[in-house]
Amino acid sequence: MSVLVELGHGNLRVLLSAQNHDLLLTLGAFLESRQCQVSPAGNGTEAIHLLKQSGCPPFDIIITDIELPSAAAGWEVLRTARRLHPHTHIVVMTDASWTEAVVEALRLGAFDYLMKPIRLSDLERLVNRILDRLVLLEQSRNLAPRLLS
Repeated sequence: MSVLVELGHGNLRVLLSAQNHDLLLTLGAFLESRQCQVSPAGNGTEAIHLLKQSGCPPFDIIITDIELPSAAAGWEVLRTARRLHPHTHIVVMTDASWTEAVVEALRLGAFDYLMKPIRLSDLERLVNRILDRLVLLEQSRNLAPRLLS
């Protein structure tokens, strides 16, 4: 059962970037069924464009495939996201043969990873863990001014 709930500023905003169209649709539909606002990107260029869009609110979560169509694209999404939105939780997707990629992604600032084939229960647990962190951060932001007065 999902514990996803609306945050004070709205639903979780998720940028989802995957090379496989079916994976993009499946994960997007699953996240939307859990009250997430999903912005899909079929490649790294689209994802980076969404990250750079002016007026676009920052994403709460970025889920990106490291193995996007152009070799550097997944890494560039990770680096761009970390530079433009340092507080966003970035999750990388890869297959088990790329374990070195997971270590490198975590070193570059990814919050966590998902191994393909992705189980929806793993995705849900991970998103719920991120939501728990976001709720705690929001509570501490709301509490800080009261403690200082």
